[in-house]
Amino acid sequence: MLPDGSMKDDVKLPDGDLGDKIEEDFNEGKELLVTVISAMGEEAVVSFKEAPKN
Repeated sequence: MLPDGSMKDDVKLPDGDLGDKIEEDFNEGKELLVTVISAMGEEAVVSFKEAPKN
């Protein structure tokens, strides 16, 4: 999320198994929580999990 609370949706998927699994789960319609690390002007997806169902 951005500081104003809006959703950030412009982070590039990582290459390899992590990016493939995120894309696969997203295409199956799963709601995902993605962890992004930001440092020195760069952003990188480091992990994800399926969002809890309420």
